[in-house]
Amino acid sequence: MAAANVIACDVRVLNGTTLIMGQRGADLTYEADMADVTVTPAGGVRGIKAYLPTLTGWSISLKGVAMAGGAGGVGTTIGLCRGGTSFTAKMEMNWVTSAATEYYTGTVYVKSVKLTGSNLSGEATYDVELQGTGDLVPTVPA
Repeated sequence: MAAANVIACDVRVLNGTTLIMGQRGADLTYEADMADVTVTPAGGVRGIKAYLPTLTGWSISLKGVAMAGGAGGVGTTIGLCRGGTSFTAKMEMNWVTSAATEYYTGTVYVKSVKLTGSNLSGEATYDVELQGTGDLVPTVPA
């Protein structure tokens, strides 16, 4: 049970309607490029830097236990990266404090897949970077 005022949720990322298997966590990053619009004052006195946001973009990072086979397995994800194939990703956040599910949907490309093996733990893990292209559409329940 989460403490008061602490947001807790389960997060999962889907390729269309297929869960990318073995997930243990995911991060959604939305950022803006910042243009330097600093103007040096008359007289050559140094000014204070100023910035304006320009282009925005987003990405999803996820990690988990590598799962073989299936439409959501590591081989499929590597194939999407090799083929330069885009797909619709959906990042779901199931809030522990309510029955509502908030999700974000958009088109992504697989930017990278890192597969790590271990002789000690007996499980292989993965890190996947998904690069968003175009708009990210939020759906927030009322």
